[in-house]
Amino acid sequence: MLAQTPNLPPALQRIATTPILASERPAGFPQVKITRLAANRRIHTLGIVRFDFSNSHASESASYALLRTHASAVGLARRESAVRTGGLFYLLRAGSCGRAVH
Repeated sequence: MLAQTPNLPPALQRIATTPILASERPAGFPQVKITRLAANRRIHTLGIVRFDFSNSHASESASYALLRTHASAVGLARRESAVRTGGLFYLLRAGSCGRAVH
């Protein structure tokens, strides 16, 4: 059975469809997989786009989420940056810009 691609808001759709240049990839990670995630009521997102960069030994990710309000985005960034288990937004830091979290 094939999974249906979720409908994303226009801002996330543009991020998901923009080509990733080789110079924009992390060094040593030639493969890129783009995952589109639908709205999630539990974490109050309107949609998420995740980029997984991988090679034969390791992987790295970058995620972008769109939320209804700036306050929700700040709360999600704060909550996810505190999780040290390699969650969806685990980075050196997570931040918000308007209604988006990256």
